[in-house]
Amino acid sequence: MATKTYNVSVTEAQGWFVEQQVRLGRYNNISEVMRDGLRRLESEAAQRDIDEFNRLFAGAHNRPETESDIERINRALKKGRSK
Repeated sequence: MATKTYNVSVTEAQGWFVEQQVRLGRYNNISEVMRDGLRRLESEAAQRDIDEFNRLFAGAHNRPETESDIERINRALKKGRSK
């Protein structure tokens, strides 16, 4: 897998936490900690998209579809496909 390098700033508390995770042996290095955090953030974002889609889909069964409903569903589908 190709990687990109970023220079990020974190608070003292966040830095301590990241370093502690490595010291405790939960991760081999700081990059692993950061990648795991990003994977979790990605997963949460995907779940929010799924929840929004399900909310819109369920709402469509409770009343006639409007043009706005169709547009929101299409946006949610497009967003889901792009991930």
